[in-house]
Amino acid sequence: MSENSQNSFKAKRDREEKELRSLEQRLEKLRVDFDQFFMGILKVPPVDKRDKLQRDLRFSDLRKANNTALRFRFQNLRQKLTTLNTYWERTMRQQEDGTFRKGPRPRRK
Repeated sequence: MSENSQNSFKAKRDREEKELRSLEQRLEKLRVDFDQFFMGILKVPPVDKRDKLQRDLRFSDLRKANNTALRFRFQNLRQKLTTLNTYWERTMRQQEDGTFRKGPRPRRK
């Protein structure tokens, strides 16, 4: 393998790693924003941010990454967003129905 192709391979992997870190940070920020919405700090749910993140994940080139570890982390990120999205939708529905309680969840015995 020539040195030039090794450099381009490394540059591509660095770009993919940077994109994945950016997506992970955006998901964490989105989780914090939804938590603030449910606590009443934010008045409007950050649905636009969620939709943009979902769109970016859907069209990301990381879906076809050659590196198994990067592809695994990307799939894990997508699944985490799906799980959180289900939780957020359920919580917003509870708020609309008037059955949502702020604060920690009660422990089951």
